[in-house]
Amino acid sequence: MNLFQRAALALTLTVGACLPLAAITVYPLDRATILAGSYFDFKVELDSVVDLSSVTVTINDADYTKVLGKKAEFIASEADANASALLLRGIKIAKEGTYTVAVKAGAVSKSVTWTVYAAGTPKVKAKNVIFLLADGLSVGHRTAARLLARGNTEGKTNGLLAMD
Repeated sequence: MNLFQRAALALTLTVGACLPLAAITVYPLDRATILAGSYFDFKVELDSVVDLSSVTVTINDADYTKVLGKKAEFIASEADANASALLLRGIKIAKEGTYTVAVKAGAVSKSVTWTVYAAGTPKVKAKNVIFLLADGLSVGHRTAARLLARGNTEGKTNGLLAMD
């Protein structure tokens, strides 16, 4: 076995050890921010075909139907995929706060947290404004710096830059 083959085997064993045997994806994703009263879609994707009786979904330790107001449609087998899903379209959360969604399907579980905020009038008026017009400091440059400095999880940055 040459050096390249050994490195590939080591990488395969390392990556393979980190991968879960089964996965659950919850939409909206972890750390989502939602405006109170706005409509959104809720979906739980399972990576295999499961029985509905083995799936439990709670929001802040209560059944999801109490918080979201209606029962999700169960898709036993999604088109072009050997997987099941729960889907709710056009729902809203009226009360602001932090919501923790916990999904369990057999031995696999996933938890995400949403922040629901209310739009309102600002309590503080701006007194002084500093306007920075930097040549070559576009959105792409700042995003790249933010990703390199803070990293990201599920497509959302793990922190802000000082200029943010």
